[in-house]
Amino acid sequence: MRRWKFVTSFTDGEHFEFAPGHNIWDYKWTPVLRDPPPAPTGDEWKDCIAKYEIATVTDPLYGSARQFRVYEIALDGRTIRFAASEFSNNVWGYYIPETDT
Repeated sequence: MRRWKFVTSFTDGEHFEFAPGHNIWDYKWTPVLRDPPPAPTGDEWKDCIAKYEIATVTDPLYGSARQFRVYEIALDGRTIRFAASEFSNNVWGYYIPETDT
């Protein structure tokens, strides 16, 4: 299981540079598909949601586990992978994969 590192939180539309000189809101976030895809359950709603990669992250304020969708942004010939979602109304959390050391 991949571990995720909290980077920051920001409000909806607030300027946040996920890479120097690049505001996250100026890019298309592409949800990452799971590999391999899960077996179908027959429930169309659950099957649709289950096909995307989910990151289990730790809320930096409360220490509770949260589940955020994983996204990618194409930038200058490379792919930036991150997990993001709203902690509360219009307050977003941004996480990056921890590197193996």
